[in-house]
Parts: sequence; C-alpha cells; structure tokens
Amino acid sequence: MIFKYFNELPKKINFIDTDSRDLGHYEKDFYFLKILFEIKTFKEDQINKNFHFLTINPDFYFKNKDKIKLDLFIISIDRDNSHFINLIKYIKTNKLKKIHYKNKYFKKFLWENFPLKRIESKINKLFGVFNLKVYKYFFNKFFWVPLVRYQEDIYKGTYIGKSSYNCYVKRNSEFNEKFKYVYSNLSDQKSKYIYKNTICGKPSKIWRNYFNLLFEKEHYQDYLNFDKKIIINLGVDNGFEIPFFVTNNIDKIINIDPTGEKALDVYVKSFVKNFEDKILFDKSFLYDSKNIYVDLDKNNKVTNLKSIIDQNNCKNNLIIKSDIEGLEINLLEELEKIIPKYRPQLALSIYHIDKNFNPEHSHLVVIPKRLIEISKDYKFYINHYTYNRRETVFFCIPKEI
Repeated sequence: MIFKYFNELPKKINFIDTDSRDLGHYEKDFYFLKILFEIKTFKEDQINKNFHFLTINPDFYFKNKDKIKLDLFIISIDRDNSHFINLIKYIKTNKLKKIHYKNKYFKKFLWENFPLKRIESKINKLFGVFNLKVYKYFFNKFFWVPLVRYQEDIYKGTYIGKSSYNCYVKRNSEFNEKFKYVYSNLSDQKSKYIYKNTICGKPSKIWRNYFNLLFEKEHYQDYLNFDKKIIINLGVDNGFEIPFFVTNNIDKIINIDPTGEKALDVYVKSFVKNFEDKILFDKSFLYDSKNIYVDLDKNNKVTNLKSIIDQNNCKNNLIIKSDIEGLEINLLEELEKIIPKYRPQLALSIYHIDKNFNPEHSHLVVIPKRLIEISKDYKFYINHYTYNRRETVFFCIPKEI
C-alpha cells in the first residue's frame, strides 16, 4: 500500500531505516513522529517476512514490495512547504512530547528554520502595533498604504520566515468586490474559511491553518479525481508533486518546464524511473520567457496549452495543474475555449505577485473570478499550502466528476 499523508498512516509502524545516502536524514528524523505513532525501527538485516513494514525510500519499496509485506509513505521534498519536513521541524524545534499548536511554538519554528529579515524602518514598527482592522478600513478608501507588517510577525526584533509574504494585503473597492464574488461561489465552507483567512487574516490565522493541514494532503492533491486521467503539469522545477500524481491510477503525466528533468530531486527521479511509461517531459515554456529563472537553450521552445493538448492527443479526462510564476493570467484566455470543449479539472496557483495589477496581489481574486465565469456546471474550491500568503491553489471540478 502507498500512503500519502499522516492521517492515513496506521498508529503502529514497523519502520525500516535503509541508511539511504539520499534519504538518510529523513529516515533518522522519522523517529520524531513517535509522539504521533507507535514506532519500532528496523534495519534491512532485521526484516522478518511475517511482519508488515513501512519505508519512505521509494527505491527500496519498488525493489522489495513483492518480496515482503511493505508499504511506502510518500513524502514531499518541497524545500519550504513539505508537510513531512515541516512537521518534524516543528516537533524538533520545540522539543515537543505531545503534538499541539501554540503561536509561540510556531514563531520559534519559523525563527530557527526559515530566512529572517531585519526590521528596516520605524514606520513599519509603528504600524505593526496598530489595530489593523481599524487602520485598513479607514485609509484604504482614499489611497494606497505603505507595506504594513503585523506585530505578531516579529520575533526577537526580526521578521520571521519569508515575512514579506505575511504583510497586510493591500485592497481597494474593486478587489473587495471580486473577493466577495469568489467567496460566494466557493462550494464548501472549508474553502471559504481558508480563502478569507489567506487574504484577510493575521499571520497567526494562516499559521494555524497550515499546522492543521500538515496532517492532510499535500499540494495539488485535494478535490481532484485522478482515476484514468491525463495530467498536464505546467511548471515542474524539482518535481515534488510528481510522486503523488504518478502513484494514482492515472494514464500519464505530461510535464512542461524548460528545465525538463534536470532540476528534479533525486527522490523524484526514483518515481520517474519506476513509472517511465507514464511520464513525459517537454522542455517548452508557456507564452513568455520573462518569468523564467533559468537560462534557456535551443531546446526550449515557446508553446501554449492548446498546442500541448493537440500534440499529446489529450481529448478528455484532463487535469491541468499550473504553477508558472504568474503566467496563469495568460492561461485564462485559452481556458475560455478549452473548458467548454474538454471540461478539465483545474488546480491553478493564484498567489503570484504581479506588478501589472493594482493592488499587486490581485491574482488572488482576478483569476478565480474569471474561472468561475467561464466554467459552467463546475464546483470551486480553494486550499492554501504554506505558513505565509504564498501557495494558494484554486480548484475547478466539473460537476459530473
């Protein structure tokens, strides 16, 4: 069996430490989950074929799954947002003996494990202690306010985590109207709660939501029906989502990224090797090279979503996942024709900062609003996959799914 999130795991675990060169530190850290599970650790030479075992090493799993009773727990290797990595860091940082959330624990977790930024101006120190609900209500009607921090986002005189993403989100009346429209069209209360807190909540609200999510599904796994589907994976980098996608009963996954397989984490490469008949890589890039953070070569060609669909003969049963550094805004024009014809499931990033919009966070409302307008007989959901205002994903699911 393959497990993909903590709440799926059995309470009693016989864990195999394979002393992997690439996963060894993760295998050692697995022991910190003893506050959640009853864990017994074994080495390879201690395996008893009568016992049931769990591993996080995909190479070991695919080599031995037919020889012994063996399960695999897939972990995300996303550098900032992995549930597996961050839950263990939260436990280790605070030396916890029982898992629970406290603001002070989360601040310490951010302080010790993520980038720090010094407080750069007196005005931000001053605004940080205001009641921002009153402040933003009064001033935002008349002019754009400066970058304002929340006091709780400061720890030991320093902004903690990637704190520029935890500042107050600037809004105007147009932004607020679009937000209300999207909010009213979301299909469950959880999505409404997450959406409101992501945009309007203080950092501690987002921290608490993320802590709760650590036990649930990883990025791009919620709401989607993967059975016999073709996934068009726009934006790949280290490919942390590929193991989760490919171990579903999918037909294939088409990965579009100018880096191709070059940037894939060694962990992900194990899944690529074992599911090579289902995985394709295309080194094209969508629409424009301005947002690409790597050097391009002669093999990198500009493309669009319609061309990808046509070239791969994707007629139906589509899932389109996108994290293309804000070019989701360009995707909307194509989706206006693609949605009624192919009725794909969508999981699109909507969090990117865009200097062409006023306010610059407008993707949070512009993209979902347009998708709701053009997606007839769909349901709409939102989830948020980190401790700051990044990694917000909008899901569009046809009602017939």
